[in-house]
Amino acid sequence: MTITETTDGKKTKKRVPILVWLWVNLLTLPFRLLSLFVSSRHKYFEVTHSEWTDWYPFPSDGHKIERKIITETGFDGCIKFYHLRTSDKKINSLLTNKIFGDFHWEKDYGIFLRQFDNPDDWPISYLVFIDTTDFSFHRLKKVNSSWPTWKYEGINDTDFNIITEYTDTYTTRLTIKK
Repeated sequence: MTITETTDGKKTKKRVPILVWLWVNLLTLPFRLLSLFVSSRHKYFEVTHSEWTDWYPFPSDGHKIERKIITETGFDGCIKFYHLRTSDKKINSLLTNKIFGDFHWEKDYGIFLRQFDNPDDWPISYLVFIDTTDFSFHRLKKVNSSWPTWKYEGINDTDFNIITEYTDTYTTRLTIKK
């Protein structure tokens, strides 16, 4: 499996004048120093009352995966972190004690997911692959995308794209060739 990352379109960067940047950094220096002594963990909304629910869509011939929200963040709770489980004991053992996002795509040879080490590491995540032929877990690519809803885009029977970032001016995609 080969993975290439491409950005289509133009990713614009807005430059800040150096004097403005220097003034803002000097002004915020006391607060940044204070934050070293205060807990630097994000304030996520712990979801303790969540139930296990079916994760749709899953293929009719694929694995039934259930998910449970463990925490969420964002202005409207749009960024959610899940624990996953399935009735297949071998796959379930690979999912145990791991945190996943909203992305899931299943092929006949395995399952692609978005994994997080910790919600505090947001937006850094990993495209992971569970090989259903030998029941192994692989981290394929580290991704620094804050776009919460990755998308699958088919190219042909064996190749496809996973769109990890989309705006009006550019799109970042991982092209996976088997």
